[in-house]
Amino acid sequence: QQQQQQQQQQQLQALSPEQTFVESVFNVSIFGDERDTVLAKWNYLQAMLGTGKSFYSQQAAPVEITPSNFLCRFKTMGYSKLPGKENKAGLVGLTINKTEAQIKEQQQQFIVSMNQIFGNKPNITIVVDNVKPISDSKVQVIVYVEEKSTISNETKRVLATEVATYLNQPMTKQQLGTLGIEAIVPLVLPEEDQLKEYLDTPPKGIDPRMWEQAKIDNPDPKRFIPVPMIGFQDLKWRIKCQENETEIHASYLAKVEKEISELKQRHMNTTAKIAEHRRNFTELSHRILRIIVKQESTRKLGLALSPEEEVIRSKLENMHALVSTPTQFRGRLSELLSQMRMQRNQWAHGNFANEYTLDKEATNEMQSFLTMQQKAVAFLIDTINRDMKTLKVITEGMTQLVQS
Repeated sequence: QQQQQQQQQQQLQALSPEQTFVESVFNVSIFGDERDTVLAKWNYLQAMLGTGKSFYSQQAAPVEITPSNFLCRFKTMGYSKLPGKENKAGLVGLTINKTEAQIKEQQQQFIVSMNQIFGNKPNITIVVDNVKPISDSKVQVIVYVEEKSTISNETKRVLATEVATYLNQPMTKQQLGTLGIEAIVPLVLPEEDQLKEYLDTPPKGIDPRMWEQAKIDNPDPKRFIPVPMIGFQDLKWRIKCQENETEIHASYLAKVEKEISELKQRHMNTTAKIAEHRRNFTELSHRILRIIVKQESTRKLGLALSPEEEVIRSKLENMHALVSTPTQFRGRLSELLSQMRMQRNQWAHGNFANEYTLDKEATNEMQSFLTMQQKAVAFLIDTINRDMKTLKVITEGMTQLVQS
């Protein structure tokens, strides 16, 4: 019997981890009675939950159950954008055992340490492109290296694969370990054969049928790849990543909104300037027109009018007669002048006298018009007085005739 137990122990040791897991769930042999069946059901329940330890044999240690086992029910498929950029972008991801706040506080010191690792060369510059949290205690710092040519003074980025190869050397990696860096990955787009290998090999714990269905349901195979989410930790991390992306989008939208408001303000200022230039253009056009009129009047002084000018003169005389008609435009102008006079008096009493002013030309025009009106009123008064005298003579004559 002891020899048989030794053989069983040797057989268990020869099994792979996957086979050991299957044995721990479906082949429990500890008590040799119905209790093994109950324990097998319990192990199966733990496997579905993705946590716990499964005891299955007295000769073997219990198996640690993780969510990555193929019986775990808490798993689903999602999609992520193809990672990385072109190799010439030079982006390298450094996984560091620190929080995001710690990295941001020690960013300058981190850059100094990285420069020391690269030999403190004056033509080498380390730039931190982004800091992304991976978990509560880990972050991925994305950096790139710029190299300045000593001949042409041109600055270019070092290829991501070259930087990653240099940092993954044993001596260099040991120095990076003192900074808390545990992984260095070049962030480049995967090659076609690498992508094909990834898609052809279902991840551990994922049913091949689920993996094939995820590839079929991929909304954009050229941009996205299926990614398994196993357990609540992966789901929590996925939600956190989505929240970070949402914050980035919100900050970008705020930036766009600010730029739009600045553009609106610039548009308003430009519109005001355009209106001012249009007004200046109109004034200059009027001045040029007056100059042209004076020039033409001087040039044709003493000459007879041409037929075209005769036509224009007749039209202008008709327009002047129309404007001078008391019942039409002239009356309206008189009414406007009286309203302006009343408004000017209101401004004078309200201390607004200096707020509005008239230019000299408008003042002269108004003075000439008012002078003409004053003369017309004086002529009307004189006519009324003469008519009154005539009526008085007629009245006296009629009285004398009646008395006689």
